[in-house]
Amino acid sequence: MKKRLKLMLCLLLVAVMLITVACNNSNAGPSTKETDGGDVTETEDVGLEDIDMDGADFTIAWSNPYNHNEVAPLEEDALVGSIDEAVWSRNMLVEDLTGAHIVGYHVSDWQQMLIEIEKECLSQEGVFDAYCGSIYYQFVASISNYLYDLKTLTKLNTENEWWDQGLNEMYSFQSKNQYYIGGDINYCDDYGQNVLFFNIKLLEDSSMELPYDLVRNGDWTVDAMYQYVQNFSKDNGDDVWDKNDTYGAVLSAGELSFMICGFGTTMIRCTGPGELSLNEERKVADYVGNVFQKFFAYGNPDVIIAERDMSEGVYELFQNGKALFQASSVTSILEFRHKMEDDFGILPYPKFNEDQEGYYCAFNTPWATAYSIPSVSPDAETVGLMLDYMGSVSHDTVYKTAIEVNAMSKLLRDENTAEMLDLIFKSKIYDLGMWPTAIYAATNTMVYQGFNSWASTIANVKDKVNAEYYEVPNYYTD
Repeated sequence: MKKRLKLMLCLLLVAVMLITVACNNSNAGPSTKETDGGDVTETEDVGLEDIDMDGADFTIAWSNPYNHNEVAPLEEDALVGSIDEAVWSRNMLVEDLTGAHIVGYHVSDWQQMLIEIEKECLSQEGVFDAYCGSIYYQFVASISNYLYDLKTLTKLNTENEWWDQGLNEMYSFQSKNQYYIGGDINYCDDYGQNVLFFNIKLLEDSSMELPYDLVRNGDWTVDAMYQYVQNFSKDNGDDVWDKNDTYGAVLSAGELSFMICGFGTTMIRCTGPGELSLNEERKVADYVGNVFQKFFAYGNPDVIIAERDMSEGVYELFQNGKALFQASSVTSILEFRHKMEDDFGILPYPKFNEDQEGYYCAFNTPWATAYSIPSVSPDAETVGLMLDYMGSVSHDTVYKTAIEVNAMSKLLRDENTAEMLDLIFKSKIYDLGMWPTAIYAATNTMVYQGFNSWASTIANVKDKVNAEYYEVPNYYTD
């Protein structure tokens, strides 16, 4: 009786969310029915094979740097209108449909996730049914024989509309294999995308146009961004450049890699099924040379490179209205919304030039998440079906609350930014050459040194890169 009452409350909450959030055209997942009196009474068939878990636990190990519980928050943590409430509601619906009891196991140190996966597979104890964690660790686990090939499952349909087809294609590296998956079921891949934040007040005070129309017209390029940043810095009159002055941009060393991704290319490229290698194309050298001179070279007073040019208070500059641009992940909306007095907007990374088709925004591979199944799973088919159920219900619960309500509505002060976020979420690009890989460390070192040494950098790191991806062809095949 208690479970039924919880379910009825859950369905009512879902109905409220569906009324308050504008619906899109997707038919993914179950919908709710109402009686004449307005009470939600049942869920419609999701079109998946029937399953009866008979009250068995379905345990998912999860971890991410934000500690966002996108797996199984407790009922007492599910505050009305929160993302936790949406995830909890999703799980109640799935439990009613499948008879399972969804349990989350939090790996408190997110960098220990790979160790947990390794322990599970070596011990073969079968503690966890699935994992939800960092894409970087999921990839490493996939080439260590720790994950199940999802493409071999008959009860998990990776083509279902609640899975992100663009991402999953990238996760397969042009092969017939796939070991981790994402979609409406998780939101940290969206929150983990890197974007450009800008201070609206600083632009308006300087009588400069907001860049939104440049984005819409396809003219938001690296040169256009440079025009905003150039000569923007202002000393407060004491002739000492520090946290009390105003700057054009605050960037980390890693932003060099993210900017290159913004041009539609990656540091690690895939040239065939499971064929990963260092990107030594001439155009990459041209890209690096262009953006390095504008944003990363020593002696540029308009750009602060964190930890190189300033340490103390560097990440407070943007919050305090002392920087026009800051690159950060989407999840920083939460922090800026609560800490900033000035209005801010969000932009995709700029194109290389106007001829480039579309925008590209990479996500932090250690921060963005995906789901996977242990290679030692005794019943991977059932686990796959359970993930399909969770995905099918997630669109009208988790996705709508995490993306449409929180990220694109409730947390924004600038209505144009919702349009930008919609574009950004559709512009994901996956580069394996991010933290903590050899090429990422090498390019960061180049930025810290303050001069462009691209040719020698890739020559010195090539053997390390080859070693990192040596096992890939054994797991990702034609």
